[in-house]
Amino acid sequence: MPTRKRVLHVDDDPDVREVVAITFELASEIEIAQFSSGPEVLESAADLHADLLLFDVMMPDMSGLELLNRLREEGKFLDVPAVFLTAKASEHDLAALLENGAHKVITKPFDPLSLVDQVTQIIEDCADQKDADQEPSAAAAI
Repeated sequence: MPTRKRVLHVDDDPDVREVVAITFELASEIEIAQFSSGPEVLESAADLHADLLLFDVMMPDMSGLELLNRLREEGKFLDVPAVFLTAKASEHDLAALLENGAHKVITKPFDPLSLVDQVTQIIEDCADQKDADQEPSAAAAI
């Protein structure tokens, strides 16, 4: 039986966390591990596993981008795609997130069912890419 995929979701807004949790529970086989802040994640990072990071951008104490950078500096989630949710949707803001490690940026407000579809697709695409990267090349087989 394949293991269930897991998303690490961090958002300071309890309403957003609830919508995301309910939507994933009802519409997918993906588990959600949720936290309300970056520091809370950092306290638990050693015990966490995720197939995708889903971070709010603007949070008190630590932004989603700061959290991503801190986790990666600590060697965590280096090959895990990061998706950001943000209400700041200027081209400059979106470009800055993509240049600094975001796999995708989703603007708020978002459609919850579309979010599930997007997250599922990103996880599948990254798994397919990882499998392709691990296959021996045709030249090595000769």
